[in-house]
Amino acid sequence: MKHLTGIVSLSKYQIIGDDAVMSETLFDLKEIKVTSNKNWTFDIMDALTAPIISYPSPWKDTISAKVKDKIIIERMIALMKKEKTATMAECVAYLYPASLTFPLNDRWANIYLYVASQYCKNSGKEIPEDIKVETLNSYEMEILEDLRRFIYRKRREYVKDRLRSERKETETVEEVIPIQPQLFGGDNRND
Repeated sequence: MKHLTGIVSLSKYQIIGDDAVMSETLFDLKEIKVTSNKNWTFDIMDALTAPIISYPSPWKDTISAKVKDKIIIERMIALMKKEKTATMAECVAYLYPASLTFPLNDRWANIYLYVASQYCKNSGKEIPEDIKVETLNSYEMEILEDLRRFIYRKRREYVKDRLRSERKETETVEEVIPIQPQLFGGDNRND
């Protein structure tokens, strides 16, 4: 097995006009060992290409482009930290359309406000004190962790299914290619 070693520092940037200004270092990883295997490749594909899982609602098309962009960044950070759950930005993207479709009960409203507070905190944005939720009780935290595992599992299943279908298409094409020359007289094996 090959290992790739590198020094990485991930910083949070604020965009001011056309200039990017580093505001603070999120974390430093002094040494990363990346094993070159299928799982690592799949994890990268999952982080970069997996769809955004949202509550099935007509409002899902109104998820902000900033949230969508933040999801990719947070997925890569979670991948580096070896976390196996959805990110807070993904939870915002899931709960946002649900909150517009029907009224959330007090438990889900707390969870949504907690997730939104964490998202804003990670994005360097302020959230008003009257709706800021900084902690959840143990039951609400358990529900949130279930949601994060559900979103993570669904997005990975989608990527796996997409890879399987691409593999089947490739196998089907490979089966057809040897037959093509015979159909058009290019390779007569009966001569």
